[in-house]
Amino acid sequence: MAPLVRRMTEADIADVAQIQVEAFGGNVDSRMRRLSEGGRYAWQDGWVVEMDGAVAAAAISIPATWWFAGAPHPVSAISAVGVRAVARRRGFASELMRAVLQADGELGRPFSLLYPFQHGFYRRLGYATVGFTHFYRLPTAQLPDNRLLRERVRMVQPADYQAVYELYRWSLAHGAGGLERNAAQWNDRWISGDERWVIYAADDVEGYLVYQPIERQLNI
Repeated sequence: MAPLVRRMTEADIADVAQIQVEAFGGNVDSRMRRLSEGGRYAWQDGWVVEMDGAVAAAAISIPATWWFAGAPHPVSAISAVGVRAVARRRGFASELMRAVLQADGELGRPFSLLYPFQHGFYRRLGYATVGFTHFYRLPTAQLPDNRLLRERVRMVQPADYQAVYELYRWSLAHGAGGLERNAAQWNDRWISGDERWVIYAADDVEGYLVYQPIERQLNI
C-alpha cells in the first residue's frame, strides 16, 4: 500500500507525540499537552504520513508572518519534522514536506522557513540559507562596568509586559525584522523559567535583553 500524506487529526495526537519524542526527546505527556492546548502550535497545524494504517511521520506547518525590510510577508514556519525510527530512509520526510509546501502555496503562503537539521536534505526541496543565528557567551568578569548605565537596568516585572511587547513589535517593522509571534506564542515565550529578562529604562522602557546565566557567563 502506498503511503498517504494527510492533515493531522485530533486522533493522531498520541502517535505524533511519540514520533516527536523519538526524534527530539522530551516526554510524551508534555508533547501531547502542547499539541492539544496550542500556544506555539497545535494539532490543527500538523501533517502526517500514514502507512498501513499507522502514522509513520509527522510535521508541523505554522501559519505565520515574517517581517523583512519593514514589510510583513505570509509564511509557513516548519517545525518538528520527524519520522518513526523503524520507518526512516524510506522517503517519508521528503514526501511529507512536498505535500506541505504545495498546500501552503495554495493557501497563499509562498515562503517557508525552518531551522534545518541537515542543509543538504532541505536544499533538495528548494530551501536555501537566508540568515544565521548567532549565540554569544560572555564572561561577566570581562564586561565593562558603567554605574550610570547599570542603574538603568533592572529585572523585568509583569507590569512591563505591554512595554516590552511593543518594543518587540517595533523592532519587527523598524529593526532587523523576523518572525512575528501571535499573542499566544508571545505568552508562551514570556519570562520562561530557564531565562532571565532585564530591561533598560531611564524614564520609559527603551530596550530589553533575554539571557541565560551559566557559571558567571551570559548566554545570549
